[in-house]
Amino acid sequence: MIIGNFTDSDPAVQGGYLDRLIATAIQLPTQPSSPTLSLTIPEICCDCLGVFGGGSEDYQNDKSTFFYRRSQASDTITLKLKKDGTEVATITDNTYGTLYDFGTWTTDPQKNYKIFIIDWDLVYTAFGNGVYLINAEYVIDAGGTFAIPSQEFKLQEYSDYRADGTVSFAWTQNGRIRNSEFDYTGLDITQYIRLDGKFGGWEPALEKDEIIYSNYERKQVQDEIVNSYSFQSKLVDSYISKLLINDMMLADSINVTDFNLYNHRKDYINFQLRQDEVSIEEFPSSDKAVLDLKFTDKVKNHLKQQ
Repeated sequence: MIIGNFTDSDPAVQGGYLDRLIATAIQLPTQPSSPTLSLTIPEICCDCLGVFGGGSEDYQNDKSTFFYRRSQASDTITLKLKKDGTEVATITDNTYGTLYDFGTWTTDPQKNYKIFIIDWDLVYTAFGNGVYLINAEYVIDAGGTFAIPSQEFKLQEYSDYRADGTVSFAWTQNGRIRNSEFDYTGLDITQYIRLDGKFGGWEPALEKDEIIYSNYERKQVQDEIVNSYSFQSKLVDSYISKLLINDMMLADSINVTDFNLYNHRKDYINFQLRQDEVSIEEFPSSDKAVLDLKFTDKVKNHLKQQ
């Protein structure tokens, strides 16, 4: 979340709210240059988020979700798609994804939300490989204009080898997160991100419920396999850490697809999960961190009953 405050002849402060990827409150610092990392720290990831288009399957093509909120109904927010620093399109419809314009929802404050889910496969078909961003131009009716660029995305044609070493997440947030600038109740909007890392760490555990008779014979009542999994990221910036920890890990369900070619299991495709634990490891010589997220099955159906 990017928050800008503006004043004019009217002494009331008017706030404009624009989000880079999802509703996470962040400052507007100057992007620091990456420090030199010691050899004991995991490999640093690119500042661009990697995305793919041109895949033959839906799960191979990425999407990204952008949330915006205007301060009052007379303000406007115009979205411009830029490739390698040059404007290539103005987002006014569903040509490059799904646009939920102002007024899609009729209740406060959601009627002042603009949400755009970019479909990188459509962008790839139209403009090809490149480094893209969404530039949001906010115009205050009383006077004043400012622009906020999104995080940059490096778009490439999908291949199994390019995607190797990455994991994509999709989650639909519902309800109210109290410290968020957005109320997700009833929006039914899915959010997406692809990160460098690996999902897996499959740990099945057997839980047994049984009866022991007076002759010490054991009788099965119910046996259940409870599965746990983990995701460990490469080094990530704080806005990604906050996005996953403060938003995704509060979702009712999370879908994960792992693209690591040498993963033990090959069925982690739109794999439905519930969150379990979260931890973060920071390093003294880097402003980035490694996330370690734990999950369990969303559907508990690995059981046998007598």
